Amino acid sequence: MVLQMVGVLTRVTMDWPEPMKSFQYYISMLTFNVDTLVRLGCVMDLTTLARYVMKLAIVPVVGSLLVIIHFVVCFIRSPGQWNPRWFALVSSIGVLVSAFYISMSLLILSPFQCLIHPNDVWTMIQYQAVVCWDSTE
Repeated sequence: MVLQMVGVLTRVTMDWPEPMKSFQYYISMLTFNVDTLVRLGCVMDLTTLARYVMKLAIVPVVGSLLVIIHFVVCFIRSPGQWNPRWFALVSSIGVLVSAFYISMSLLILSPFQCLIHPNDVWTMIQYQAVVCWDSTE
């Protein structure tokens, strides 16, 4: 969790001096960056909105898979009697949510992070082709 909070500094668009630049590089490898987890742009052509929605869907999809796997394992372990072990499921979902909390918060707020250009046009920092406050995407 602490590494994720320090990893937020890598999102700040600023030219850092050398010790901090190297530190940011190593910290970014240890944090859960949703942008690096979802790379479907290499396989298919996606719009900016589709990429954004797919990144938002990671945690619910992984959580659903976690629930399905949990129930399958509980069914295989004791086929005659139903014992789902709710505490293990709730703990696992809690770990998942806490692991992705900061990454998902940054992702949710990314449409509001805009950068002004010299021609007075505001674009998103993450997707420079999308004009802020004036685009259909």
